[in-house]
Amino acid sequence: MYLRSLSVVTLLAATGITLFGCEPGTAEFPPAVRDSAGITIVENSDRGETDQNGIRVDPNPVLTIGAVKGDWQYQLLGVQGALRLSDGRIAIANGGTEEIRIFDSKGSILRVFGGEGEGPGEFRGLAFAGVLPGDTLVAIGRRDRRISLIDSEAGFVSSIPTDFLPEGGLLQAFGLFSDRRIMLRAGSSLSAGGRGPGPVRMDQRYFSATLSGTDLEEYPTLPGPESYVGATSAYVSITVLPFGKSPGVAVAPNRVFMGTGETYEILAFTPGGVLERVIRVRQSSVPLTGKDIDRYVEMAVANARDGDAAPRIRRTLEEVPWPETLPPYLRFLADPEGCLWVEESRLPGEDVPVWTVFGADGTRLGRLSMPLGVELLEIGEDYILGLWRDDLGVEYVKMYALTR
Repeated sequence: MYLRSLSVVTLLAATGITLFGCEPGTAEFPPAVRDSAGITIVENSDRGETDQNGIRVDPNPVLTIGAVKGDWQYQLLGVQGALRLSDGRIAIANGGTEEIRIFDSKGSILRVFGGEGEGPGEFRGLAFAGVLPGDTLVAIGRRDRRISLIDSEAGFVSSIPTDFLPEGGLLQAFGLFSDRRIMLRAGSSLSAGGRGPGPVRMDQRYFSATLSGTDLEEYPTLPGPESYVGATSAYVSITVLPFGKSPGVAVAPNRVFMGTGETYEILAFTPGGVLERVIRVRQSSVPLTGKDIDRYVEMAVANARDGDAAPRIRRTLEEVPWPETLPPYLRFLADPEGCLWVEESRLPGEDVPVWTVFGADGTRLGRLSMPLGVELLEIGEDYILGLWRDDLGVEYVKMYALTR
């Protein structure tokens, strides 16, 4: 179990900031670094204020894909990922139609692959895992639990079953290692004593394997998002708790970063599952006040899809327990240079996403703000791709220049 493994690491008793590029350097606020039992422990201080430290995302997009009306191929719905290919083309996983749409470097539609179904090249729960040399996309069907290879020019190549993974739960992919291994999550189960009613975190299992389904490696089990099990005489419901703790997982070319969400502690493993580094940040918890909770409830009710849903949302939010503080972070992403990006928690009404960036050696490089309302999808060497919604909820994929 992961929590047991984590407690062992914590007992090791852990006791930099560089120019952006993920290489060690001279830190203005140097972290405490030590080696214990062959594991490097890096404890970073939290400066508090946003300091880009040479990291900058231009606020004006260089490319926007999406439309309110007109050609259906430009209308996006339920975007589940976006990737930039080697020649500048953009691949978008449009989950609302279970399609992969390929656009040129200027945003013009080129090809559409896939669709909803269970046949070759079709998907149920489309998402991206990554892209291979030659611009072959690795896509997954989360509900049908299949891995598919899609040539960005010609379409479907082959499908890989995932019967080598445990049964149960949706399949989720986190990325590809440089050796073409894929990182996956499959199988969930309720912890002992956590079958409700009440708060619960479901155990989630993580694996890496070759794309042919061989050489399977299992990673530590993480507790899933904090949820609430509600029970009546008619049904049992599971609701993800607002501001609840969630695990973080991100795949870099030569390591995977994992965290439980309980504290700001992140474990870095090799593709073979060997723990090599522990990254920590010393920070104060941010309190969640009654005013914050009221604001969240009113925003959730106002965003209800119809009038019938609003009272149900309010009743649910009045029933669930609320944490006293924000979680230490929201989610992880990694970039091609091996840096870890951590999205920080924020209070209701704070619409500007803030990310903390760590180098490959675990030192904290700095913090930067994303453009207002942009959900980060992919980080490249000199760009980011993000999902943005207008006031009507219409989706757009935008590309911004990234300065390192």
